Amino acid sequence: MRRSASAIAKCVLVLAPLLASGRCEAQRRPSASVHYLGGNSWAVRVGRRLLVFDYVQATGPASPDSGAGRGLAHGSIGPADLDSLDVFVFVTHRHADHYDSVIHGWRRHARSIHYLFGWRAGADPSHHYLVGPRAGVDLGDVRVRTVNSSQDGVPEVAYLVRVDGWTIYHNGDYRGEIREDFAYLRGIADRVDIAFLVSGWPRQDHPLFHLAGLFVEVFRPSEVFLMDRTGLERRTETFARFLADHGAVARYHHGDLPGDSFVLSDGSLVERRRRR
Repeated sequence: MRRSASAIAKCVLVLAPLLASGRCEAQRRPSASVHYLGGNSWAVRVGRRLLVFDYVQATGPASPDSGAGRGLAHGSIGPADLDSLDVFVFVTHRHADHYDSVIHGWRRHARSIHYLFGWRAGADPSHHYLVGPRAGVDLGDVRVRTVNSSQDGVPEVAYLVRVDGWTIYHNGDYRGEIREDFAYLRGIADRVDIAFLVSGWPRQDHPLFHLAGLFVEVFRPSEVFLMDRTGLERRTETFARFLADHGAVARYHHGDLPGDSFVLSDGSLVERRRRR
């Protein structure tokens, strides 16, 4: 009995800090790998699931030049990713830096694939058109919710996704009623693990400064990945410092080259950078 009591005491000592920090669930969930695919394009792999956001096929000297060379390690989606994983493809809106029709060809290679659009992008009954406002769909235990905005008459959404214990947010170009919409999303998830936010100019009057600052305040994200145009990724560092200097303290990251990846597990993060 004495030995059992000692073992229980040790277990409590080990678990106490995890419970206090809300990381007990993280101990049971699979790791998540975040892959930079260029610009607004990111992928998150959790177990056998692959979530792809706003994919646009990379071009230029850093991009793969053939189907055989494509894959997450090269900053793209390749046949091996499609035929071995359950793929969820998210598109926030129809602007060319967020939507590439190449994604429709993935179906020929995919074992399991789901397409989600933030507007009425077609009439395929197998696709999910989350036109809103505040639409959502549950695909098995992958839970998806959106908030909406419209710039220049182009409907767009931001995605909140919950999968295997992870809560993921991709902002796209959403700039809606942020206080009301964030309050709505917080009723679904009180914290975000992985957030993809758009970088802006380091000015207090910039709308993206207000959006990112409020998001960090409301959701206390564990990891924030800032997005900018391909080739201008380093600008995110200035924006991250500006946010932190004005109270939006978080762990900020960015991709340098398509193919950069970040592995998250039990509160730790390991970066894997491609060489320039």
